[in-house]
Amino acid sequence: MYEVVFQCFETIVETSKNWDSETLIKAKGFISCLANFEVLVSFVVTKNCLRYLKQITVSLQQRSRDILSAYTEIQTVKSYLQDMRNEPEGYFEVMMEEAKYLAEGIGSEPSVPSQCKRQTLRNNTPATSVTEYYKRSVLIPFLDHLLNELNSRFSKHSQLVSQSLLLTPQVLVLSKTPDLPPGLQELSQMYKDDMPCIGSLTSEYHRWYKKWTSEDSPTDHKLPSTGIETLHACNGGFYPNIFALLKISCTPPVTTTEYERSFSSLKLLKTYLRSTMTSDRLNSLALMHIHRSTEIDKSAVIDQYATAYNSRMKLSTTDFLG
Repeated sequence: MYEVVFQCFETIVETSKNWDSETLIKAKGFISCLANFEVLVSFVVTKNCLRYLKQITVSLQQRSRDILSAYTEIQTVKSYLQDMRNEPEGYFEVMMEEAKYLAEGIGSEPSVPSQCKRQTLRNNTPATSVTEYYKRSVLIPFLDHLLNELNSRFSKHSQLVSQSLLLTPQVLVLSKTPDLPPGLQELSQMYKDDMPCIGSLTSEYHRWYKKWTSEDSPTDHKLPSTGIETLHACNGGFYPNIFALLKISCTPPVTTTEYERSFSSLKLLKTYLRSTMTSDRLNSLALMHIHRSTEIDKSAVIDQYATAYNSRMKLSTTDFLG
């Protein structure tokens, strides 16, 4: 894909008479950027490190049962990335081979930025080879940043609170765990001051499990599948501790990373015909699609266009719109 994008911009430059000056300037800038070996190495490092997070991000956008699996897998990914950070040599050798292969495909040569005694615009990373330079300046800082973000977003507290999803009926039925899970025990101890009667949590859980796994319980597709739905279905008088845990679980944002709906609308609009080098036209179409209730005066639109671009066309009347 990297080579294809590079060749696309080269084609634009080679067929310059078919493009305006602004497009040509941007295409030449992109070619210069993509041919930069430092950018190429950064691309390879980012791709190879983030691919371990792909399935987790997909699972976190699903329902409760998938989120629990994702939180379990996060620790495995963090451990693997930490191993890569501690001993990066073997991993980075493979990445450098890929970067050199891509560089050869686009006619670029492996190189490092010039060194000087006093650097003010970037880090003056000491290194004796190209591989060592990019390992120190690209891979290690990126892994440090990635691990810090993962530890911040998926802290011990957030992973523990996610265990409250075991109380949602859909997960409860699938898990088939009639005894109180250790994760819920640990969570209740963390919030013991907020629990009405922590000593009766085990018996509450037994009754809660029986309630949703009995033969007269709703079918699977009708069972509550989120913390909010479960909270509404929980009688706080009969299950005070479970009700408290559900309220706690609904407070931190640990149950979903679903995208905003405006992105869904934008995706419907982004076609090959509408995608251009600038985003003005696409943004305008997006606003028209999202805000359907807004009435648009067609005559005013054409009058404004005719005034702004009177050298291109003459529109003396808009009666044909009537």
